[in-house]
Amino acid sequence: MKKFLKIIIILFMLFSFVQIKAQDQTIFDLYIVGEIDDSIYLIWTHVPGVQYYNIYRSFFPEGPYNLICQRMTIDYEFYIDYGLDYGKYYYYVVSSVDNLGRESSFSNEVKIIIYQKLRI
Repeated sequence: MKKFLKIIIILFMLFSFVQIKAQDQTIFDLYIVGEIDDSIYLIWTHVPGVQYYNIYRSFFPEGPYNLICQRMTIDYEFYIDYGLDYGKYYYYVVSSVDNLGRESSFSNEVKIIIYQKLRI
């Protein structure tokens, strides 16, 4: 019986560690690195152990956010958002999802306003 309890305790500790690790996959370094016409480029650092990323956008600071790209492949840590309106503010966050389907907290929020280029 003692051996059985030890095994249960060890399994519980291992499961608890896995749960903690799933929460550690939050992205902390989301950046906007470029803007061309009506498009922006988001980048972030790869998160080990992630299955895919979700990208969210809002018209307001701190949300509510709309999911604009679900299950973004982990082969790339960037996203290009096309067809944005000039003169509007856009707010973005990214989350990561592990192999058990657990989604991390949102990344840091980034903000941009798209300005129309003057053609001379």
